[in-house]
Amino acid sequence: MSASILAIVVAVGEASNPATIALNASAQESLGPETSILLVEAVEPTNTQSLRVERELGAGAVVVLVWREAAHLHAVLRLHVAKSNRWITREIGFSPQDTLEERGRTLGFTIGSVWPENLTGARSHPEARSSVEKRPAVASEPPTEDRPSTGRVSPDLKAPRPGPPREVGPAPAPGAGVAAGAEMPPFRPVRIGISAVGAMGIGGPANGLGGGAEGELFLTRALGVRVGASARIGSISELPGNDLVSSLTAGLEWWPLQISADRRMGIGLRADALALHHQVSATTGGQAESQGRFLPGADLLVVGALRLTSRVEFVAGLGSEMAFGTTEVRMGSTHQTVATIPALREIAEAGIRLGF
Repeated sequence: MSASILAIVVAVGEASNPATIALNASAQESLGPETSILLVEAVEPTNTQSLRVERELGAGAVVVLVWREAAHLHAVLRLHVAKSNRWITREIGFSPQDTLEERGRTLGFTIGSVWPENLTGARSHPEARSSVEKRPAVASEPPTEDRPSTGRVSPDLKAPRPGPPREVGPAPAPGAGVAAGAEMPPFRPVRIGISAVGAMGIGGPANGLGGGAEGELFLTRALGVRVGASARIGSISELPGNDLVSSLTAGLEWWPLQISADRRMGIGLRADALALHHQVSATTGGQAESQGRFLPGADLLVVGALRLTSRVEFVAGLGSEMAFGTTEVRMGSTHQTVATIPALREIAEAGIRLGF
């Protein structure tokens, strides 16, 4: 095993991020030419996956970089040293005014500041080392490699500015998360779900209850494309009769507030293009009659997700559905209009989604 190799594990798609590129450059500057840095993308940048990378590459240490949200404002660095089998964890918060390059440089010099001297005798960047060594201890205890620390980041410095620390907990054992139960949830790009659906017409008879199914492909943790189908049925008292509404949907989901290591709930937005079909049925004079009509439409919902297990989420949404036109319900030989199904409806959904 070569102690001069450092593997850095990031999520898929993060290798080309300006923050990662700057991290790689500043870590190399901090550790010196004696250390070779290898960047590895992983679908699930967990401790278990990182230890596998460390073994396969014969690295002396591995660093896992996890961003807690898509905005890249909070980063978790976990360094594992193969020789001592120890984990060192640092959590760093950034300001929205910090550029991605500044955040990456800070993380790179942070790696240098926690890099054990006995691996290669590598030189840490002086500013980064000074910042970490002068950080006050938690509860009057001297800081150790195993105690994570959190500080505010100044965009004008290459390393974290000393700030009020908080104790995150002891270093995780191999395969564990940042703290007990705080492992970043695995990224599962394919998800399928079923849900109950309810609608209420605004200004007319468009109430209904039913169900639906959906399939999604997430391109990143925050952005996904989706297709779905649903059906709901409601009464039209003016006939009397029923309106069966079926729809096919295709659209996008965006989750600015995602489920993460320390957050079980997420909030997002969903927008779809719709192909709607109204099938109105009534019985008059003992004779059944049914008429149908297709309409294009669109919907917009605020959606929320609650993580139940690593694969299962409870998902609910609330919003509006717009048909591109109203539908008149007519009766009798004179085709008299007795009701008008409105274009705008309020929509609510709740169901379960499974990730793969």
